[in-house]
Amino acid sequence: MGSVICRSMENSVGAQAHMQLREARGIGALIWRIDVTAGLVRCKRALPEKPCGATIHDNSSYPLSARRNIADMSAQLSASRPALILRPAQPDDEAFLLGLRKATMTEHLARAGEPTDDAAHRARLLHRYEVAQVICIDGAPAGLLKAYRGDAEWFVEQLQIAPALQGRGIGEQALRTILRAAAADALPVALHVLKGNPAKRLYDRLGFETVGEDEAQFHMRLAPRASAESEAE
Repeated sequence: MGSVICRSMENSVGAQAHMQLREARGIGALIWRIDVTAGLVRCKRALPEKPCGATIHDNSSYPLSARRNIADMSAQLSASRPALILRPAQPDDEAFLLGLRKATMTEHLARAGEPTDDAAHRARLLHRYEVAQVICIDGAPAGLLKAYRGDAEWFVEQLQIAPALQGRGIGEQALRTILRAAAADALPVALHVLKGNPAKRLYDRLGFETVGEDEAQFHMRLAPRASAESEAE
């Protein structure tokens, strides 16, 4: 797994607060927790004995239990940023993650002329499932992050947040764990984003540049950054 690096730094916004950031090589097997309360940010490894919503059975686009969890979280997130955990996806997560994919990707795929049937969604979900991380908010599943380290770069395969929870910085928090790992490795980060997908605005803001494109997607890349620079953002 490589060594884990922890540092503290001053947060210049509002009253003094301290940010402890954790970085590691190969985070595919790690569980991350980020608590944000009154300007205080703590990163620590969460205990794997307490998985977030691992068993969900599908009876619609989203399982009923997932719909209720997402509705509750949406109401709670209006006042503050949430506690975020990334944990490895398990086979029992597939029902939730398939519903998540349909809810977040069908519109963009249809616009791009890509298949949107169940078989196509499932094939994309299971692609590199071994590096899939479930994004959990306050113990309940809220999204998906797939990313892996190659020889020359980190690649973000998929990043999906439940629609009711979008616009609250959850995707950015999850993505920054990859940016810090890449900075520790002195490697760039690459990803592809469908044309017309508003997620591109997040990637632009984080410094990704468009380095190519095909009929359906933009190919984006973030140049290697020093760890301190990544943390300061």
